[in-house]
Amino acid sequence: MNIQVIEHIENIAGKLTRKYGTRDPYELADWLDCIVDFEDYPKLQGFCNIILGVRVIGLNGRSDYYTRRCACAHELGHLTLGHVRQAGFQPGHMSDFSNLTARFEAEANCFAASLLMSDADTLEAIRTYDEPTRAAASIYVCPELFQAKVRILNSKGYRLNVPELPRGSEWKLQSLRALS
Repeated sequence: MNIQVIEHIENIAGKLTRKYGTRDPYELADWLDCIVDFEDYPKLQGFCNIILGVRVIGLNGRSDYYTRRCACAHELGHLTLGHVRQAGFQPGHMSDFSNLTARFEAEANCFAASLLMSDADTLEAIRTYDEPTRAAASIYVCPELFQAKVRILNSKGYRLNVPELPRGSEWKLQSLRALS
């Protein structure tokens, strides 16, 4: 993603945050007339679509609160950025990383990271914690969005180490340990 796209997405997230006075994705979904549904989706953290003109976000009810919060912000990104209305968007097909799908996912992560984390809070977490898992856990975000925010900060001229994401649920285990 180039700096213009990042700035555009951050601007959209910032406008919503200022207009509605919150960074909470559930509150924003409510303000934007989105239905948020919690069900058991064994292979998905979340999905979104527009059904009969109604914006719908489906979240995995078995996931922990912070994972659902991050997934809600990510799906809100798809809806807000207009991905659902674009040809090539396939709800629930996040494992298909075609160029278009990968672009949509990166943009939705950028939106979610911009919505959930301020630059100042992220930089403070990085200064305070040596381990990326602890830094992410301290600001209550999933590692993927923390990684996206670090990339956003680097696009603004910071020189931060982008955290590597371990495979599987290792990040979740490390994040839970970091919070305790």
